[in-house]
Amino acid sequence: MTTASSTFAAAGGVGTLQMAAGSGPSAYLQGVSALSVDLISTLGCDKAPTGGGTFTSAVVRRIGTSDYRVKVRATASGTVLDLVRTVSGGETVLATQALTGVLLTAGETFQPRLQAQGSGTTTLQAKFWESGTSEPGWTLTSTARPRPCRTRVEWASTATCPLRRPTPITLRVYDLQATQLG
Repeated sequence: MTTASSTFAAAGGVGTLQMAAGSGPSAYLQGVSALSVDLISTLGCDKAPTGGGTFTSAVVRRIGTSDYRVKVRATASGTVLDLVRTVSGGETVLATQALTGVLLTAGETFQPRLQAQGSGTTTLQAKFWESGTSEPGWTLTSTARPRPCRTRVEWASTATCPLRRPTPITLRVYDLQATQLG
């Protein structure tokens, strides 16, 4: 965890991250190791995004401050999905797509899915859809070399609330699954 433990909670199979204005808490599942991984979860917020929006990421192949992630940028007018490589804290967007008709609303749940495969060049794939609808094909695909790390995979949920948000947002994480591929 990257902030005070009071920011995080878990009960009844649901993890929560409390995001105050301008905060960016992160939770990492350390000690899980795999080269190729398929990560899927279900997410929901207690409030709809406003102003600058809300950001959340699912992260794989994290070593120190380097990783691959799928980043969801949600505003009141739309949602954008990014595949990102972070190296020493600096982000490079590998692929991006505006998700037509996808608006995050209070109480609804959505599913991000991220795959990272390969031992030389890494193939990354991501998608994001509303729970209860059919899972779509891959929205984003990219290959990356060099990759942030060689063998270790950590899952992380990171979230950022805009600076001007008057009230905190609670991100709920349900049904987290990380499966080793191959």
